[in-house]
Amino acid sequence: MDFNGMPGVVEAIRRSLGVDPALAEARVFLSEVFLEQEDLDGAAREAEAVLGQNPASLPALSALAAARFLQGDQGRFEEARKRALELSPRNAELYNRLAEMSARNRLFPQAVAFAQQAVALDARSWRGLGILGLNELRVGAIEEGRKNLEASFKGDPYNVWIKNTLDLLDTFPKYEETRTEHFRILIHGKESALLAPYAAELAEEAYGKLSERYRYRPEGPVRIEIYPDHADFSVRTVGLAGLAGLGACFGPVMAMDSPSARAVGKFNWGSTLWHEVTHTFTLGASRQKVPRWFTEGLSVHEEHRAREGWGDDATLEFLRALKSGALLPLRDLNSGFVRPTNPEQVGISYYQASLVVDWIEAQRGFPAILDLLAAYAEGRTTEDAFRKVLGTTLDDFDRVFLAYASERFAGPLAAVSAPPIEVGGLTLTRQITTEDPELRAKANPSDFDAQRMAGMALFHHQRLAEALPYFERARALFPDYPGEDSPSWFLALIYKEQGKRRQAIDELVRLVSINDSHYRGQLELATLREAEGDLSGAAAALDRALYISPFEPVVHERLAALYTRLGDRAGVVRARRSLIALDPVDRPEALYQLALALVEAGDPAGARREVLRALELAPRFQRAQELLLRLHDARAGGTP
Repeated sequence: MDFNGMPGVVEAIRRSLGVDPALAEARVFLSEVFLEQEDLDGAAREAEAVLGQNPASLPALSALAAARFLQGDQGRFEEARKRALELSPRNAELYNRLAEMSARNRLFPQAVAFAQQAVALDARSWRGLGILGLNELRVGAIEEGRKNLEASFKGDPYNVWIKNTLDLLDTFPKYEETRTEHFRILIHGKESALLAPYAAELAEEAYGKLSERYRYRPEGPVRIEIYPDHADFSVRTVGLAGLAGLGACFGPVMAMDSPSARAVGKFNWGSTLWHEVTHTFTLGASRQKVPRWFTEGLSVHEEHRAREGWGDDATLEFLRALKSGALLPLRDLNSGFVRPTNPEQVGISYYQASLVVDWIEAQRGFPAILDLLAAYAEGRTTEDAFRKVLGTTLDDFDRVFLAYASERFAGPLAAVSAPPIEVGGLTLTRQITTEDPELRAKANPSDFDAQRMAGMALFHHQRLAEALPYFERARALFPDYPGEDSPSWFLALIYKEQGKRRQAIDELVRLVSINDSHYRGQLELATLREAEGDLSGAAAALDRALYISPFEPVVHERLAALYTRLGDRAGVVRARRSLIALDPVDRPEALYQLALALVEAGDPAGARREVLRALELAPRFQRAQELLLRLHDARAGGTP
């Protein structure tokens, strides 16, 4: 039984138990929910309650065995396993459940081992073969995984998870592999030439910084799969379409959306790649035992360190949760990821987890982070790890953390209106008003949303001068609001219209320093910086834009021109190669321009290759002929 994190399920189960406390199926399900949330004591407690009524309950024994295994209690794990096998010696389902729960707790090698035991007990356990194949794919054993999935599907051709995954594997020949020192990067052939150079460079940069910081190096190369279709990424991760995430990491294997999988401005693929590579290090450093909330918090934290603007920031939803006391206590924070009670809770939990990491590093130093990972590697619970490393209980930490967050966001908290309430299934704001936006803003001068909405209403009616003070007030109330409708965005547009270029630049700098996906903001910033004569600043903005969307030829053309003026020959070559990867209409001209860039970069052999490619397409291309002749003369002792 799996409800895929649907909100309200646990509450419904608890209501059922209130009516019939002896309802074994409900308690087993609750035990499995606790296993997913990494509440191992709770999982064991519910399983033992069932076994107290029915010592022969195989589902309860499986759940208990999983809890003991995940706790690292080998003795009691063996006891539960032995009891289950004595009741049913060929019980492959025991190992299937152990494999599933290991995978849900990110212990993928252990999941493979348990699934192998299931198949050893019952070679016709189609479910076991499927679980084995899926987890072999997660650890990078692609051919072995395919073989077991095919065997599973042959025995049970109605399993949609297996069918979807096999269909996905059939597309793998369309992917091209790029090898670097530490990575194997697979990208669809239609995008590989464009994305691979950026992905490879960024992944190696992340590896260098994170391996030094976390004092850990993965065994062998890390496999990165980048999918142009979000449904394919979702199938790779969970076997079904519909997963909301952007990336997933299994340790030595990670998968993520290509920038083409989402609308422009919906995510930053460079930031996502860095986030997932960080998981490889935190999972490895903790022997895959790090809690979900901590590894996610560390990944967001490392995004913030990697580039200005990358990673989650404080949203209105987060501030409202903080203001209303709705943030989850640390002991329950995992549930915000695996079984959120509302659509906003996942995003809130990501940012809350990153703030916890921020606090720990700021107050105790990064060695405390490493010590926590080591404590988790030893099998300690979060309660034990915090007591050992930080010298605090979780309840005490919650009090300190909430005080820290309330102080850190005191200004914006005062400017955020009350959170929504539910009435008859509808979500309404507590401050219901029929006033127009301007009247509401004037009546609520310290309300961020009131000021912002008034400014937007006036802006969209082209009343820019009247909108300006509302946006300025909104920005003053919540300077770090990260939304795409940030007051800083509208202020930049108004200042630009008024000819105040310097002020417009300041607003755009503020915007992109807190929003890693504002594509239009980066392009506008590049235009204004170039107009001010800041060529390196303009190029930097365009380069950042490529990690949001690299598919606009005009951006690469602008970069080539800027790098030429800056004398950055390597930058010109990269921009010219990107233009060719975008399949330009005039391909011979694009190849010729790349050849010229290679000449300037001191690579005459590369230039000769590209100019020959141009002449293959356009044999009478005179400028290409002349360049080839120059290159020939240079090889004979002249100068190209």
